[in-house]
This record gives sequence, C-alpha cells and structure tokens, in this order.
Amino acid sequence: MRRNNPYFGYVPPDNTLDWAKLTGGLVDTITGISEERTKQREELAKINVDNQRIVSTVDSYSDQTLNGFVQSAAVDARSMIGEWSRQLKNREITAAEYKSRNNNLMTNWSAVGTTAKTFNATIQEALKRQEPDENGNVVASGEELYKIGKLAEFGDLKNKKVFIDPQTGNLMTGVLDPATGKVDPNTLVTGVAMNNIENVQTNKVNLNQLVANNVKNWGEFLDDEGLTSISGKGLNPKLAKAKASFIGVIMNNPSSIASVLDDNTSYDIGYYSGNSERNGLINNMLKLENETRRDMGQDPMTDEESQKYVDENSWTMIQMARDGNGIMRPVLTQEQTEKAREVIMDQIDIQLGQKITKDPPTKDSGSTGNKLTDAQINAKTKGAEVKKIMSSGGNKAQELQNASGGKYKFVWIPGKKSWNVILISSGSLAFEGLKTAADMYQVFSSKEQQQYYNQGTTIKKLN
Repeated sequence: MRRNNPYFGYVPPDNTLDWAKLTGGLVDTITGISEERTKQREELAKINVDNQRIVSTVDSYSDQTLNGFVQSAAVDARSMIGEWSRQLKNREITAAEYKSRNNNLMTNWSAVGTTAKTFNATIQEALKRQEPDENGNVVASGEELYKIGKLAEFGDLKNKKVFIDPQTGNLMTGVLDPATGKVDPNTLVTGVAMNNIENVQTNKVNLNQLVANNVKNWGEFLDDEGLTSISGKGLNPKLAKAKASFIGVIMNNPSSIASVLDDNTSYDIGYYSGNSERNGLINNMLKLENETRRDMGQDPMTDEESQKYVDENSWTMIQMARDGNGIMRPVLTQEQTEKAREVIMDQIDIQLGQKITKDPPTKDSGSTGNKLTDAQINAKTKGAEVKKIMSSGGNKAQELQNASGGKYKFVWIPGKKSWNVILISSGSLAFEGLKTAADMYQVFSSKEQQQYYNQGTTIKKLN
C-alpha cells in the first residue's frame, strides 16, 4: 500500500564532502607478482606507501561531525594497511592475501566516496520515481521507499562509523548502537554494495496491467459455458496451466512478491531490518488497533489479546536482509508467499470474470469494446476486495478502514444492522446506513464506475 513519502521534504546539506581528494589516484589492482624477490618486495612495499598516502590525504572541515567521520575513517584505514604490511613481513599472510585486502579496501574507499558525491542526486531521482505519472502510475515500489530511507541515513553522520574487516579488507559503514557504542552488525554495508542499483531501486509490480495484458490471450482455453457459470464448472486444464505459469512468472523473486502485497493491496505492509525496527512496527500496529477500539467505545486490548493480534498480523511485516553481495532483499515467510498468491489469483479471477463471458458485453461510453480501462479494473478489484472483507470473520471495521487508505472510519450500528462511515480528518459523518458490499460503492468508488464495482462484489471464487 502506498504510504506518504517522508523524503519529499528532503533538503540537501550545505556542507558536503569532496571525496575526490580522498579517492583521486587510487592504486590500480596489481596483477601478478614478479618471480624476482627484489621486485616483489618493492612492489608490495609500494602498495603500502601509496595506499597510506591516499587515505592520509584528507582535509579538515569546519563541521566537526563531518571532520570526525573523515578523520576516523582515515586513521582506521592507515592502521589496517600498516597491520597487513606487518603481517606480510612476518609471513602471517601471503602476498596474494595482502594484495587482495588492499585492493578491497581501496575499491570500497573509492565507492564510499562515489556514494557521497552522488548522494543528493540519488535522493532526488528516488523522489521522482515515487511521483505518479500522467496515468497515475508510480514506478517505485514500497520496498524501494524503505531502501531509500536506509540510504538517506547515510546523510546523517552523527551515529555512523567506518568498519574495516581485517580478513577481507572490505570497508563498511555502520550505525552505532547507542546502548553498546558498537557498530550494529545489521547495519553494515560495503561501499560497493551501497552503490549497487539494486540497493537503490526496486520497480513496482503493476498487477492490474500485467493480468490485463495476459488474460486477453486466454479466450481459447475457456469452455462454452463461460468462466463463472452458475454450476461452478471447473477450469479447462489448459487455462489452469496458463494461470499457474503466469503466477510463477510474477512470483519469481522476493521483491516481486513483496510488491504484490504492498503495492497492489490495501494492507498496511511494513519493512524491518533487525529487532529494533520490528518492535517499532509492532508498537505502531498495536497503537493503531487500540486507537480504533477507543474511537468505537471499546476497551484497549489486554496483553493476551495484543499478543494474539500481533501473531495474526505478523505477516504484514516483511524482513529485509543483505545477501552475500550486500544487496538488501525481502526474506519472506510461507504465509506471506501464499497471501501474495491469493492476491494474484483474485485479480485473475476478477478480470477473467468480466473479460470473457458467454455473451460478449455491450459497449458503453467508459470502455472500448471488451477491453476494460484501468479505472474500471480498479473499481471491480475494489468491489471484490470489499466483498471479501465483509464476508470474512475478521475485524471488518479495521479492514475497511485500511481498504480506504485510512481516510474513513467504519462504525457498526447493531440496532440498524448497518455501517456508518466517518471522515477521519474532520470527524464528520460521511455516509450512513450502508449494509452490503454493493452499498459501499459510495465510499470506495464513484457513480461512473458503480457498475464495475458492483460486478466485483458478485464474482465468485473459481473452482
């Protein structure tokens, strides 16, 4: 679900770091070691001298936070280079290990500099990708929004520190744990990984459009009775195979699965890395539920009820972790994967139910032939979603509020056996006496798209 972007208010800092002075003239990777011992010693010694010079060539800055970060990084780098030189002389490491560690350090030193130099431009590009185009489509996924948030943390150096792995030479930045004063291992990222485009951009899966583009070619698989006959006749095996294949293509990687849940439903999906962020999501989840109960005149949840509520909704929290290349990716549970599959299946059923019938649908002013517009597809999808909520045994009030994007609060009136709908921003009554999913079109659709919304409320789950 698309949430407000906290970075639209981003203002580039006045005092930025000129990493060109730190990264200029980096030592190129040395390939091969001469068989002549003298030449080898000179070559290895030159690596030590040149790299020491490079990391020592840093300026002082009036900004004490910036100055401290740079100087600390340079001190650590010089110390590590010197230690490797000592280990080499004492034959504690091989010449190959010595070169590899130095090369990794210099590569990441340069990469961190590149990140700093392009930081502002990267943030601005991310903001553009989160703005709707002329058709209302957004390129960036909810996962990308989280990743940009992690990148934006790099701009605040107050609690950052450079860490150099003594075994590999990888230079990483990390966030200091305020409780221990040490770098939180969950936050460590190499300079090379930080520059990887996969750690910055993740495209949104436009499920409506993907389904529309595929189901239009599935007509030949349908039987003569149509797809949603009263008898509930099963699918043609070829169509079932086509559906399974199509779902497999969409769900071919964790980011696509996460986008199906986050960007194509009204679920309030959150991302986390580490227990601290997860606990923050849980606290927000419980706070929202208790506030909803308060507004409905109910008591807040007990500890037991709170734990049950978290257990039931834990699938809305997606864990993020870095793989072997330092790329941050979703780590999905089986429940989350199955939820995403259900979302895709529902969308296919919705569009097939309208797209292909026994008798071709008549044309109307809002469509072209048998092809539905995005607005009509969205209305139909929303109708099916609301019907599913109202037919479930869950917390209908909260789920309907989520489906409205948090715009409306839904209050059940037992005496009238109907719903009142309150506009949260003003607290005023927006609609009253709504009894069925079809009645809810006033909240979730428009008069122009009512017929498509209503079609969504009547679609039955396919066998």
